Amino acid sequence: MPMTSRQKIKLLKDNGFTYIPSGDGSHKKFKNFKIGRTTIVPDYPGKELGKVLEHEILKQAGLNMNCLMKEGIVMFVVYPAIFLKGFDGGYTVNVPDLDGCLTEGKNLYEAFEMAEDAICSYLFEHYIDKIAFPPASDISNIEIKLDEEEKLIFDLSGSFISYVHANVGEFIKRSENKAVKKTLSIPSYLNEIGISKGVNFSQILQDALKNEFNLS
Repeated sequence: MPMTSRQKIKLLKDNGFTYIPSGDGSHKKFKNFKIGRTTIVPDYPGKELGKVLEHEILKQAGLNMNCLMKEGIVMFVVYPAIFLKGFDGGYTVNVPDLDGCLTEGKNLYEAFEMAEDAICSYLFEHYIDKIAFPPASDISNIEIKLDEEEKLIFDLSGSFISYVHANVGEFIKRSENKAVKKTLSIPSYLNEIGISKGVNFSQILQDALKNEFNLS
């Protein structure tokens, strides 16, 4: 689903772009002084940008790669996805660039939400293993092809291809900060000493594990 103009403006600001006052018109100018890029975004509250315009704005901003970075952490990814409409009204979503990345939604809104979550879940393992994210294809090169069996399940006239934007950075932060309860045993004397000194056992364990796994 294309971003609204306000979402696009937030995306630019998150990636180092500064608003440049340019009169009272309905378009806003943004510049990233570090990379010397400039782009203009229509400021229509709540209105989605057209797919072509969205692509061109990303291209002008130098953010047409599938990975948009902020402080060394991948913040956003953009992948084309195929939305196959079932005759029951639901959608099955396939992200061709991510092998095996499939999901579904009972309606279009849920399908987009599930597609974003599926992309983030798929790429989280890449992030953990420090593997580069697969590059995103040009949406114009993606086609919907149904075999004879699929034609009995999906309505081709209601199916479509769209970019899906996923906030991987936020997903990573949520996943990394999620606490997992672990039960372990230590000698009683260490427990008593730790309690008397007000030691945070959980923090010490975290620090030790990070050191063991060479994590910063």
